Amino acid sequence: MNKVKLAIVVEKFPVLSQSFINRLVEELAKNTSLAVTIVTIYNVDFIKLKKQAPNLYSLYSSGQISILSSNSISKISRGMQLISSIVSYIPLLLLSKEFKNRSIFDFSLKLHAKAALMTRLMKNHEFDVMHGQFMDLTAYLVLAKTVNPNISKKLFSTGRGVDISKYGIVTEKEVDLFENSNAGVEKYFFVSESLKRIAVNKGVSESKCFVNYSGLDFNTLPEYNPPSNKSTDSIKLIQVGRLVEKKGILMSLSAILKLKDRYNIKLEVFGEGPLIGEAKRFVNKNKLEDCVHFFGATHNSKCMSSISKSDIILVPSRTGADGNSEGIPNVAKEAMALGCIVVASDHSGLPELIEHEKTGYLFEEGNLESYINTLELAISQRHDWDNITRNAEFYVTENFSIKLLAQELVGHYVGDI
Repeated sequence: MNKVKLAIVVEKFPVLSQSFINRLVEELAKNTSLAVTIVTIYNVDFIKLKKQAPNLYSLYSSGQISILSSNSISKISRGMQLISSIVSYIPLLLLSKEFKNRSIFDFSLKLHAKAALMTRLMKNHEFDVMHGQFMDLTAYLVLAKTVNPNISKKLFSTGRGVDISKYGIVTEKEVDLFENSNAGVEKYFFVSESLKRIAVNKGVSESKCFVNYSGLDFNTLPEYNPPSNKSTDSIKLIQVGRLVEKKGILMSLSAILKLKDRYNIKLEVFGEGPLIGEAKRFVNKNKLEDCVHFFGATHNSKCMSSISKSDIILVPSRTGADGNSEGIPNVAKEAMALGCIVVASDHSGLPELIEHEKTGYLFEEGNLESYINTLELAISQRHDWDNITRNAEFYVTENFSIKLLAQELVGHYVGDI
């Protein structure tokens, strides 16, 4: 039986914050029915790949996966590639069936430029399935397939968060392009039901939509550490993630300010971002230096170790002013697997992960009073933390294993060819 030739398409590779791509590719590479290629129009930094994703680098070095990327080294050579790509791309686009009744000016020059580069890159390749890992790059994949239908028999796309939720990120014209019958998207996958609903509201065919959660490799995490094993002289809180609006760091600091005189609490913050200055100023202004500590961007293994030693992880996710939403934050799943109580907002897909007072605690998104009350509730139920974390560990390992979720995708890949 011939292997299904699968192209996993990303914008750039590797990206430190996209470890979920590494996990997915590593798992797919184990399946003997697939021949996996990572495709990106930008150069791959193999030194960075070896350092950030050694397992993936080993798979590449041994020939178990392939990587297809631009071979341009300098800005000049990349510019020459872009010019030659566009020169050959435009006539083919104008002659294609899809554009006989559509203006080429419906889409931005940047979008066409990426489509031209992708067309050039995949010129001598034919895949069975081309799977774009983010919705916002799907448009140029459709354009590339419009120009050269032979690059792939099927086109799949995954929505992961900001790439479908942010205002203007996927336009009505782009959705119309996705939905065309000649070179459009065969199937859409979303990492939460909430993101799927956003896509359907934008005009994506619901019959083509599936939920495929972002999975974890639990074998790479520290061992489950029950609350009863941890210190009882204080309550150790932790928050992990970029310090941006949708992660809710300023709400967490406001909650700490209200609770610090009632409880012996300490908060560790791991991550960098545009709100780091404002967050530190808040801490200094309100004299929270003794109970809030910033650790900056930290390697994932240290974050996981710190989570496993913490009592409660704070996940106060919220929708940004630009519509930016999360799917289901992986750090909440990781905490559940490690024996750390999750106190999270009911933002986006988090209620799909957490059942209030059974596998964690949920509060109303953006509501500080609800956040404070829920955190107090969690603290008051310390006697039941072992039961809650055991329920959480069982649920997350049963439903969010990368092995299970990759198998679901393989069923779609193989079944459609």
